Amino acid sequence: MHRHPLQMRRRGDRDHVTRRGAVLAASAVVAAVFAPAAHADAVWTPVASGTTETITAIDHRATSTVFGTSGGKIFRLSGSPLTSAPVASFGGASIIDIALNPSGTRGVAVLSGGRVSRSADGGQTWSLPIQLKTHSPSENTCPFTPSGTPSNLASEATSVGWASDAVGYVTDGLKGSLEKTADGGSSWTEISRTPSGTCLYGATAVQVAPIVGSDSVYVLDDGNNIGATTNAFGATSTRGYFVGEPSFAVDSADPSRLIGGHLSVSDDSGVTFHGVQVSPADTVISPTRDTSFVGGTAIWVGDNGDVFTSVDGTNAYRQPATGADATRAWRAVSAASASDAMVGGVGGALVLSSTASSIPTVVVPAPTPTPIPISAPAPSPTPSPAPGAGTGGAGAGVTPAGKSVVTLPGATVTLQGPTTCVKAGSAFTATMSMRRIAIKNNRIVKLTRVDFSVDGKRAKIDRKAPFKQRLTVPASAAGTLHTLKAVGYIKVTKGKAPRKTQTVKFRSCA
Repeated sequence: MHRHPLQMRRRGDRDHVTRRGAVLAASAVVAAVFAPAAHADAVWTPVASGTTETITAIDHRATSTVFGTSGGKIFRLSGSPLTSAPVASFGGASIIDIALNPSGTRGVAVLSGGRVSRSADGGQTWSLPIQLKTHSPSENTCPFTPSGTPSNLASEATSVGWASDAVGYVTDGLKGSLEKTADGGSSWTEISRTPSGTCLYGATAVQVAPIVGSDSVYVLDDGNNIGATTNAFGATSTRGYFVGEPSFAVDSADPSRLIGGHLSVSDDSGVTFHGVQVSPADTVISPTRDTSFVGGTAIWVGDNGDVFTSVDGTNAYRQPATGADATRAWRAVSAASASDAMVGGVGGALVLSSTASSIPTVVVPAPTPTPIPISAPAPSPTPSPAPGAGTGGAGAGVTPAGKSVVTLPGATVTLQGPTTCVKAGSAFTATMSMRRIAIKNNRIVKLTRVDFSVDGKRAKIDRKAPFKQRLTVPASAAGTLHTLKAVGYIKVTKGKAPRKTQTVKFRSCA
């Protein structure tokens, strides 16, 4: 995605026995579990941006790129090697979002002050600001006092998206307001707040994502709820909700796949969201500032150099730039294809990758043998945890076998399953718990329900804390890999209640 929306901010060892003359009984050593270490195979090359102002929005294309800054300037990159040239300056303003239409022939830049600027030549030149208008802009409610004549929009516009070369949408911070152009950005009309005082779309939209070539549009509101329409906002339904920063993107290759802030992923058109398994596993995830989802490659960027990529919606890899950009505060990302992406941020930093879809080389360190004293018998081997044990989603770190821990903005959710193999036909204990984190404006209240499943078959529905159940291992041969899944329903103070899905893998034994 090309935009930079208004963002919220938030922020036992094994004992070793040693003795002179001991020998290493490596075959009897219990192997420790190591999280894979991901190496940054997506190479990010610095690009001279021509500015030191924070880059707040980008639209990257194969032949040219436009980007905007916090100081109200627009630049265009073209040629080989890429050369940056200033093409517009709006004093006293900032560029909030920027987007070219699907063919790249026209563009719209969202400016502060409820205004937009239009390009009719692919971003080479830009018009004077166009003031957006709406009905009763001083009333941030729906319904509102009927108004026959639109007035200047007082709130900030927040995003722009194109449905075709001529049709585009702009969202803004006024409840129930949506702007539409049908002529490539030359003129804009309020389409949600009606003269009668009612709203076709009743929430406060912060980001829009039209499906190119159709009347289908996704929209994100200020409560992180995903709205959707299939008839150009003739009617809108609320799909689902994700826990994270307010930024989302829709896969250009599959509009049923979405990503949201804090490494959230949806595979069902935004109805539910789940986390990803992060590598390196001990990564501390900074707030998401922007997202992109093109050709199946999901990209999240944020503070402290964070650049995460995922090509399967299950695993995400931190692939930062190098040098001074390794800890850069990134603010915008845009991709021209699954592998061709550009990221911009503070200080005018700009980096480009032609390998954004690369899956990093995963190196699993060999376990360190434990010295065994000569006089002591070698311990019996302990079954190693099943591959994938402890998976859990965004923010998951190195956890003990049988446990999945996910950190959300405002809470930590833990799923505890079997720590060793379990005999087929016997029972084990599964527990899901949540611990709230003390942060400002924490909307998370508590877990209200947990659905437990084993190997894809729902086993128990628990509606009362503590969410702890005895589940049975299906009949199976020794060594069979099983999956414990728990779906937690989370109560929040505002918006639709999100769900959090976590899994733990274990094996059956004789």
